[in-house]
Amino acid sequence: MTVPPVDRLSFRRVCGAFPTGVTVVTCRAPTGELHGMTANSFLSVSLDPLLMLVSIAQQATMCQVLEASSSFAVSILAEGQADISNHFAGRRPGLPGTPLATVAAAPEAQVVTGAAAWMVLDKTAMIDAGDHRLFLGAPTVIEASQSAPLVFHGGRYHELREGFDAHLLAFL
Repeated sequence: MTVPPVDRLSFRRVCGAFPTGVTVVTCRAPTGELHGMTANSFLSVSLDPLLMLVSIAQQATMCQVLEASSSFAVSILAEGQADISNHFAGRRPGLPGTPLATVAAAPEAQVVTGAAAWMVLDKTAMIDAGDHRLFLGAPTVIEASQSAPLVFHGGRYHELREGFDAHLLAFL
């Protein structure tokens, strides 16, 4: 069997076969200005200690903002929030009234209203990985709703339909 060489396009196609959740990462610049971006490279790393990871392209403005920040928030978007994802991905500028809320227990944090779940994290480490930087964070405040998550697969958004049990969110 002949195996074709791995190129960027085929690599993206293969990675796109893996369904992911959709998140919005937010944090404040040292000036106090809020920044946010859509990210699907978000995952749990450890249960002891509790650690999460988000991967950000090094050329993204958000990378420099996260480097300078001691904490950040991640909102896991719910079904019906594709417009919010597109806004923070830069594909839909000017979304009026972007629904962000302040977290009472962490007033510097902003999370997406109506998200399936969200967490505020203290940044614990940064690791260079090719053209991306990995940011590790320890959750300090978390919340999950009963909403089904927005899913991204094959270059487009999907909604979970059959067999989804919203109570499973409690175990994420």
